Amino acid sequence: MGRTDEELPGFGITIITILFPVFLMLLSTFADIYLEKGTTARGFLKYKKARLIACVTL
Repeated sequence: MGRTDEELPGFGITIITILFPVFLMLLSTFADIYLEKGTTARGFLKYKKARLIACVTL
């Protein structure tokens, strides 16, 4: 009834899938705290965070 081990994703890809959004949120928080408003790096990280949240809520 279940899937065989060959059909399931590997442990590494599963961990990356789970931790990647957390990593992006940490980067965005870092940008909020340490980067000045209006910098390109902060804008980029905030943009990526907004896209991430939009993807997760679908």
